[in-house]
Amino acid sequence: MCSTVGLVHWKTKTQWILLISSLLNNA
Repeated sequence: MCSTVGLVHWKTKTQWILLISSLLNNA
């Protein structure tokens, strides 16, 4: 359970970082 929640949290954080990076590159 804990590892699953951690994996989902890490995946979400990675998606946010990729989203912000793409926005900065497009700016």
